[in-house]
Amino acid sequence: YFVEPTGTKFRASYGTAFRAPSLFELFDPTFGNAALTPETSKGWDAGIDQTFAGGRASFSATYFSLDIENLIQFVFPAGFSTVQGTTERHGFELSGRAQMTDWLAGSVSYTRTDTEDADGNRLIRVPRHVYTIGLDIKPSDRLTINTTASIVRDTLDVSSAFTPDFQLDDYVLVNAKATYAVSDSLSLYVRGENLLNEEYQTLRGFGTSDLAVYAGLNMKLNGRPPLDPPVN
Repeated sequence: YFVEPTGTKFRASYGTAFRAPSLFELFDPTFGNAALTPETSKGWDAGIDQTFAGGRASFSATYFSLDIENLIQFVFPAGFSTVQGTTERHGFELSGRAQMTDWLAGSVSYTRTDTEDADGNRLIRVPRHVYTIGLDIKPSDRLTINTTASIVRDTLDVSSAFTPDFQLDDYVLVNAKATYAVSDSLSLYVRGENLLNEEYQTLRGFGTSDLAVYAGLNMKLNGRPPLDPPVN
């Protein structure tokens, strides 16, 4: 619901979902589990968006809740298993964005997520705190630079005793991408990931990529109507 005189928007949504276990989760020779059952979930969220300064700045606040039945999770070395009962995820997100100049925009966000399984334990590998800062820079009509920095804190995983009490290290992840539009249909890009060369894990015992740089191009092909059939 949008209140035009104040630039305020109220929003809410509700949904249900279904996820069948993948073939890898079912039949992988090492980690598969043919007894897995499908996940089902229901979730809702509600929030408010507010614009300021003639639309050049905005603020959003959202509360969310998600209940999952028969959550499928991976636990090393046992493999994939079903978390019996209902697991809950709920929390809130705060975000803001500002168009500071014609060529510079910034954004910030914070998400807090609390989790609980049917026995009252926290879910593994779901960070409790995530902070994100972003900058969008457009020094020319053809060149765009996007940078993001994410701070991830307070994530649990299973310990050697298979209990959810192993604290993963917090980490900072910085990514950037520069895109140059050669024409309306062709653009070149360079993307850098983990620019601080951070050593971090999202799954205990499994490493993640060091600093990595990628380059490529995007080409948009204009659609054309099919040719008329030949006349005999």
